[in-house]
This record gives sequence, structure tokens and C-alpha cells, in this order.
Amino acid sequence: ADGIRFEFTAAGRGYLWSTRDYAIATTPLARALGVSLRDHLPRGPDAALWRCWGQEIEMLLHADPVNAAREERGLAPANGLWFSGGGRLPPALPPGSRRVLFGGDADVRALALHAGAEVAGDVDRLDAALAGAGGADEFLLAVGAEQAADALERDFAAPAWDALCSGRVASITLVADGDGRVASWNVERPGALARWTAPLRAADGAAIIATLAAAR
Repeated sequence: ADGIRFEFTAAGRGYLWSTRDYAIATTPLARALGVSLRDHLPRGPDAALWRCWGQEIEMLLHADPVNAAREERGLAPANGLWFSGGGRLPPALPPGSRRVLFGGDADVRALALHAGAEVAGDVDRLDAALAGAGGADEFLLAVGAEQAADALERDFAAPAWDALCSGRVASITLVADGDGRVASWNVERPGALARWTAPLRAADGAAIIATLAAAR
């Protein structure tokens, strides 16, 4: 009756569909772990309704026989759902240029398929993505947050600079997120002077990342 429904996949991921848009802002679960959840509940003009739904869900779960059985076995109860993410799917891109996505979680891969991109497996080096792109007009590479700074430099950043200098790729866009913020950088193939002097300057992405982390 509220115009919402839940769908849970075989992989254990849950999605909520609604028949209308809601003016709320949510907090990613990773950012809410270990802190007061009250400070990260839905916010915005429609937040009161969503908080009310959250309380009703808590009561339904509290009375569910599954939770009673869990408590009898000494297990923690499943006593709430965390609403995060959300939005409206953009229109699918018209057919044209060929795009390939390497890696990514289920949501990223689903969005790539919706946009008409091909989806490939994980790669641990940029060279593997370049080899596997097979002449694609554009490829996207999802790199896990667990990557160490020196590994990012060795396996992705330095090869990306080499690929730009050699002309294997025309441009690279880096998108990074964390703590509810997103930043994007774009670089195109450097000019001749920059390519000639590149060997004189050692790229040190690890130092840059460490400096940014210390400045937060």
C-alpha cells in the first residue's frame, strides 16, 4: 500500500523499489560502521517517513520467528535494515562506441550493463586491462579500496602514464570516493616536451596519496 517493495538476490543483496521519488539523503553503510547510527539516518524533506518505516521494520523483525530462533541459539538478532544508496536509473546510452568494464561490485556491474557496456572479470594490473580491452573505445577499471598505495603506483598509475606517453590511450579519468565525498581527475596525453622530460621525473603516486591522507 505504501508503493514500495523489497527484492533480495541470491547473493544476499537487498534492493528497495518505490513508485515515486523521495527527497532524502542517505549514508553509505561503510561510513556508518562504528559510529552512532542515529547521526546517519535518512535526512531531507521525506526523511521522517523513511525513519518511520525503519522503526516499523524493526518491530516486524523483532517479532519474527527467525529472530526468536536465532536468540535461542545465542545468535545476534537481525533487528533492522540500513537504507543507503538510491537514485533513479539514467537512460541507457545509445548504441555506438564500445565500452568494457573490468571488475567492480554487483551494483557497478549492473549499471555498466544498463549503460550498454561489456562486463569482464577482475584484473590486478592496468596492462591486463589494456590487453583485454580488445580495441574498445573506452574501458573502465574498478580498483578495490584495499589496494596499497605502492601497489597502485606500480600496477596502475605508472603504467597509465606510460600508456598516455606512448599513445596507447588518449586520456584517463580517475574517480575516487570515500567518507561521502567524490573527486574526479582527468588527464590527456602529454605534449612532446612533457614526454621527453618524463624520464627525469620519477612519479610517486604513493607519496601523493600519503600526503592527501595526512591532510584530511
